Amino acid sequence: MAATLPMASVTADLVTQIQRLAPFGPGNEEPVFEIGPATVSQSLLIGQDKRHTKLQLAAATPVDVLAFNEPKLAPEVPVESTVKVVGTLALNRWQGRVTPQIFYTDLATTGVQITDARTRQLVPKMFQSTATYVVFDDRLRENIDGNAAGQVVSPTTLTATEIVDQQIIIVDCPPQASQLQQLLPQLAAASEVVFWLYTHHQALSTFPPRSQFVGLYQFFQQVQVINVNQQLPAVAAQLHLPQDQIIFMIQVFIEAGFVIIKDGFLKIVSAPMHQDITATNRYQVQVAMQSLYQQLLGLPGHQFMRQVQTWLNHG
Repeated sequence: MAATLPMASVTADLVTQIQRLAPFGPGNEEPVFEIGPATVSQSLLIGQDKRHTKLQLAAATPVDVLAFNEPKLAPEVPVESTVKVVGTLALNRWQGRVTPQIFYTDLATTGVQITDARTRQLVPKMFQSTATYVVFDDRLRENIDGNAAGQVVSPTTLTATEIVDQQIIIVDCPPQASQLQQLLPQLAAASEVVFWLYTHHQALSTFPPRSQFVGLYQFFQQVQVINVNQQLPAVAAQLHLPQDQIIFMIQVFIEAGFVIIKDGFLKIVSAPMHQDITATNRYQVQVAMQSLYQQLLGLPGHQFMRQVQTWLNHG
């Protein structure tokens, strides 16, 4: 390692001076520097086959880091990460501008490590680490408590000793993304934050508009009785609706008192009380889940990492 450089020292003038020592080779090795710490302002895959990573480090004049044949680096180093980069320096000439750039050799993130381990299933062996398990749902927390190797806590009762230099596992997904956004800045002193974000609710392929609720209810009025276990696929095909939407709308109708299911048969309630379906708990929970999916759960890996890193740094 030739030297450790702060970002402010990485300038085109410095690179020009280094290049005067060329040609590099045996006996005159090209100098390798450790540069940073610096904040990543851009992280993306480049090249026709997307096999190369380009990072941009924030500075008065932003500095690009080029990592050839390192496609895994971009998702591992999201925007807002703080890093130290090891590499050689070069000049980038583009449209009359000359700027410094770094050819990647190695990289280390500083601060808390983020791990995207989102899951749809929780099994006992997942709780063998001596970590701090943060659980939003009270009932789920009660089920896990006593069956995990580490502390099982509510996000509202986290203490400094449960955070500092600890592995924090976010077990389940909160009802609203804002709750996670508020929590993450408190975890900046952890060694690692692992995101499981388990939820037993799933986002619908498409959220049904009110007109589809009306159409399904009118269909039920016409047929009066449906064998849910046997006839649901045929109903979905006839109405040209996904089954997950129909199941959701039936659950809303049941809560609203519009239909009942007994012994596997769905029947219309003859004189239901007037109720706004959007006021039912099932409807509101699903609206929140659709929003969570768009903001968090459904994000591709690199976008998810960027989002949680931003919340971790800024809330």
